[in-house]
Amino acid sequence: MNYSWEDGATIAEHRLLSGTVFYRSPFWSASTAYRAGEPTASLVTALGLWWLSSLTTALVFLALDLLLSVRRPHFFDVGRFTAGIWPVSPTARAPIIGLGWMLHGEDRTAPKAGLELVIGRVSVAAYALMRRKEWAEYKLKRAKGLAGMVD
Repeated sequence: MNYSWEDGATIAEHRLLSGTVFYRSPFWSASTAYRAGEPTASLVTALGLWWLSSLTTALVFLALDLLLSVRRPHFFDVGRFTAGIWPVSPTARAPIIGLGWMLHGEDRTAPKAGLELVIGRVSVAAYALMRRKEWAEYKLKRAKGLAGMVD
């Protein structure tokens, strides 16, 4: 709820209006400082690794740091193939590192769709969304559907 006063009204003569009220948080708050501190610490650590060891070590550290900081799923689709990164379910036991197959279906005898790599609490995979035959049928049905919409 928010309060509304008419011109010249006292504080006792206000009306309660329903609606959403948005409050802007200050530019520099504790949460903003914390969120800015994480990448700063990562960059300082990477610069230290570069200075002490090599550029390759620093880049590997940054890549792993970005990989392990994933909080929500991200996917990139190209035709019938997709690559994605997502956090592992909090109820699942997280291995230190794991390599497995993505399957087309629920049972273990389903055809393989692609590879999955699990590092800690993050899963990375590249796989086909559909098998070739299914993809050809899907494209044909989609083309017919689009042609029907044009007519």
